[in-house]
Amino acid sequence: MLTILKRSRANGSTAYQALVRVKRKGKIVYSESRTFDRERLAQA
Repeated sequence: MLTILKRSRANGSTAYQALVRVKRKGKIVYSESRTFDRERLAQA
């Protein structure tokens, strides 16, 4: 599952955080997040 969050940085600029979680039998087996400057990069 991919989730993209729009976040504000301390200096007022906008960042996009991509969260990836893989579940098997209801339990999270893999989770990773990364922050990008542009939403299109976060989706890729």
